[in-house]
Amino acid sequence: MTINDLPYYLGMAIGAYMIWGATVKTDKKPYYWLHKRAEVLFKSKAHTFMSFSGGAVVGAMFFFMSLG
Repeated sequence: MTINDLPYYLGMAIGAYMIWGATVKTDKKPYYWLHKRAEVLFKSKAHTFMSFSGGAVVGAMFFFMSLG
C-alpha cells in the first residue's frame, strides 16, 4: 500500500458505506442525502439502486487500483 492508493481505498470505503446504508435502510445524514436523490428517479427501488451503485463504486475502485 502506497500513498497513491489512498484515493482508491477511500472510494472503496464510500462504496461500502453505500452498500451498508442500502442494506439496513438507514436514515443517517450522508446516506440520507444520496438516497433522496436516488428516490427522485427510482421511487421505491432507490435502496436497490444504491446497493448496486455502491457495488459498482467498490468494483471500479478495485479495478483501477489493480491497473497501477
